[in-house]
Amino acid sequence: MDVNSYDVYRRETPKESILESKVIYINGKSNLMYLIDKCIKALERTSDSVIFFALGAQINKGCLVLGELQQRYGFTLDFDIFTKTEIMVDDLVPYLDDEDIKTRERFKSSMIFPPRIAIVGAGPSGLYTSTGIIRKFKNAYIDIFDKSPVPYGLVRYGVAPDHQDVKNCIHQFEKLFINNSNNVSLFCNVNIGHDVTYKELCQNYDAIILAYGASKNRHLSIPGIDAINCFAGGDFVSWYNGAPNFNAPLLDKKYAVIIGNGNVSLDCARILLKNVKNLTKYDITNKELHLLEESRVSDIKLYGRRGPENTSVTIKEFREFLRLPCASIKIDMSLEYFNNLNIDKYPRPLKRILELMINHILEQEKNVDGEKNGVIGFYKSPVKVHKNSSNRIEALDIKNNLTNEIKTIPCDLLIYAIGFETYILNGLPQISNKLAMKDFYRVDNSNIDTDCLTYATGWCIHGAKGVIASTQADAFGVAGELYNDLCNNKFGEKKGIKTLLNNRKIRYINWDDWKKIDEKEIELGKVYGKEREKLQNVLEVLGK
Repeated sequence: MDVNSYDVYRRETPKESILESKVIYINGKSNLMYLIDKCIKALERTSDSVIFFALGAQINKGCLVLGELQQRYGFTLDFDIFTKTEIMVDDLVPYLDDEDIKTRERFKSSMIFPPRIAIVGAGPSGLYTSTGIIRKFKNAYIDIFDKSPVPYGLVRYGVAPDHQDVKNCIHQFEKLFINNSNNVSLFCNVNIGHDVTYKELCQNYDAIILAYGASKNRHLSIPGIDAINCFAGGDFVSWYNGAPNFNAPLLDKKYAVIIGNGNVSLDCARILLKNVKNLTKYDITNKELHLLEESRVSDIKLYGRRGPENTSVTIKEFREFLRLPCASIKIDMSLEYFNNLNIDKYPRPLKRILELMINHILEQEKNVDGEKNGVIGFYKSPVKVHKNSSNRIEALDIKNNLTNEIKTIPCDLLIYAIGFETYILNGLPQISNKLAMKDFYRVDNSNIDTDCLTYATGWCIHGAKGVIASTQADAFGVAGELYNDLCNNKFGEKKGIKTLLNNRKIRYINWDDWKKIDEKEIELGKVYGKEREKLQNVLEVLGK
């Protein structure tokens, strides 16, 4: 046999006496663990290198071997990649499968570089996507970017402090970084589209996944909305969760009105109505806690612009709100309305919520007023804000959408939680002010000179809907699509943008930096007898 030309019989694998033991052929019958063991023995016994030969479908098996070797040797191995196209004849190359032999032209590769992937967004969507990718591509390099100085996005600054169970996913995210410290990197305080352009990302990564959420509040466009003490729901939530650079509300008067019929509205109302003593053990910051302790807000109206059947709350959160201790909650809707609804026709989750409303209405007359009072109303729309001489809101015109009657009610604090809008980062391809998409996951890069694959997942493309569990399902879906695409695409050795960030003196925060902040917050929390005390001056604490 001529080793150099590989002129061998189709099914006769060369004996190790003929070819050196460091040369390993991979075919469809090759056992993965056997291949790994053989490589290890070759590296530890006589060879300082191993050569793989794989064709077609078996290249993927070679990738798996590479991933396992990287994990075992702590990413200390170097890899050289050679590819070429061979015209196969019947007596050529012994490592062909029956499937491979059917096709004469084959792509031959000894190995491929691990893909380098950029994920824009370090919240649940981005981190669940990273987890899904690592499960499929153990050797992939993943760089995760976020414009916030700290990770976790919505989990840190969107989930209410008294809902700590929802934040348990953080433990899984921590494992992602700890168990994959050699190939998963965090870059917080980096604003993609500003500090780094989308084009630069495409030049330095094989794939990009957009998972930056939908943090832009939908604006309430009514006269006077610019008055002092009018807040978007997302901004109010960010404030009580200790996010930096959000204005504090004035809580020195009695009346508050919250517009919206979703969970954000319930969260805002619950935080204002709840006994502050029941918040002290959580991760709400001392500054915000003090303002809530001094609050005089005691009368809250939650108004939805449509009917009960259009509510977007979830039953767990709604039941919790109706049963708030030290508060009397009433639903301003007649039983006759529900009798005419025929609630059996609605999906089960909504039907359960409507049944809960009916049962509460039947019982609410027995409830005496609590220390604080809340009223849930429907078919009510705000139409005008009235200001006092100091430009602060003092009253609100409310329209009954069934009768068109307008009433003026006292209002010292207005919160409108009417949803979030998606936005497009600078430089991303768009059509009619929307992100240009090929399908449910893939971004259309056809007008950009790049071979980089781009995907979008979560709220940034599909809108602000669903809970963290649905975000997880979407994230794993895009991870699967990415895996399939990368298995069918050539990709070269990309370096990422760490050097670029350093050259531009961008003060990014990596995982080690974050853990210093994390440990400091937990340490301060112990002093105050609570989960943690969130730091708002992260860069200053780190000396960056």
